[in-house]
Amino acid sequence: MLFFAVFCGFLAEYQLEHKFESDREKVLAKVFYEDIKKDTAALISGIAFSKVKIKAADIAKIKIL
Repeated sequence: MLFFAVFCGFLAEYQLEHKFESDREKVLAKVFYEDIKKDTAALISGIAFSKVKIKAADIAKIKIL
């Protein structure tokens, strides 16, 4: 009987741990997705800024020559 009680406790603990891990995975996935969105926005902004600077440098080069 004691073995059965210990075994049931083990199963309950395993089930609870599985739930916590599942919840944690969802939170981490959401955070990861938000980070990717922010990084993508920063890259798009940086690329647009670089294009403007390259165009300005080309215009300055043409005016100098």
